[in-house]
Amino acid sequence: MKLAKVSVLVIGALCLAILGASIALGEPAKDVPGKKADSTGVGKATGKEKMVIEWPKSGNWATGEMFAGPPVTQFFYPKGQSAVEWTEMGSVEFDGSENTFDLAGRARLLFLGTQKGSPNATWTILTRGYKDEKNQGFPFVFFRMNCPDFISGEPAQVQYWLLMLGKTGMFTVQYSYKGKDIPADKGNAILQAMKDARIEAVK
Repeated sequence: MKLAKVSVLVIGALCLAILGASIALGEPAKDVPGKKADSTGVGKATGKEKMVIEWPKSGNWATGEMFAGPPVTQFFYPKGQSAVEWTEMGSVEFDGSENTFDLAGRARLLFLGTQKGSPNATWTILTRGYKDEKNQGFPFVFFRMNCPDFISGEPAQVQYWLLMLGKTGMFTVQYSYKGKDIPADKGNAILQAMKDARIEAVK
């Protein structure tokens, strides 16, 4: 199994616990944590396409750590939160070595990895299809995981995952909320943000 694939499984198994993820993803790249959230840069290194997602304005989201990878990963937090202490966390990952069309299968692998750390976790595929339905371009799968408890003793989490395949690799957008359920206002805002997420060509 390729190193990039192992990294993805490690992230799923730990439900993106930051300390573990930093080891799996490599050394931090140069970045300025705290600046206004801009996920459009993730994947930009390919010179061909990028992921665009607008994190909810109500949280004043800002960029956090970026790991050069591969895969390259950028973390995001609402104002006042960080890798050390957070209630909400988002990330965008780009894996240029991944071109699988079995996104539902990849989603299941992420869930099975998560179950290793949260045996009572459950998951639901919310929607799947193509962002460009006319040309069957940019296939995606969007799913939710509920992690009521963790072997490590970490608090419960609700996670949303979006896997989308571009022309140069796979983008993964992930959101985590510490708690057994997401408040309606936060949940609705995140659902809309991830629904609107898209891959665009780099100009």
